[in-house]
Amino acid sequence: MKAVSLLIGVCIVIALFGAILGSITAFRSAEYIQPANVSTSGNTSTTVKLVQPLLDDNTGFITITSSDPNDAAVPYSYLSASQNLTISGLEATASHYLYITFRYNQLGDYLGADTVAKLWPLMIGVGILGIIGVSIYTAYDRRQD
Repeated sequence: MKAVSLLIGVCIVIALFGAILGSITAFRSAEYIQPANVSTSGNTSTTVKLVQPLLDDNTGFITITSSDPNDAAVPYSYLSASQNLTISGLEATASHYLYITFRYNQLGDYLGADTVAKLWPLMIGVGILGIIGVSIYTAYDRRQD
């Protein structure tokens, strides 16, 4: 019966794994809102230099809102060496006031803290596999007696 309760606990942890990953990202990073006043002359993209490096160089952490209702601003690419963000989907030949919301690493100044935070999902996964293995071993061992 103990093995069944362990497996139920593992199922609960697996169900909450998405929330765990979200909280680890929130722990590792902070949100920054950077305003940018840009103008496009004949093209639908522009480049903005971010004031903080983007978390894990992942453009999935960026949302862009524009003052122009005809814009569908999306992050196109990010160059980590220069912290330049290319934004596409802007209306050609217009002035745009953009709000760029992104996440940056707030643990960079603490030695090893970001690395340990990145390893938490791996540790949780190994723990889940260990619990499953122990419960199977325990259930099999009881059947032998």
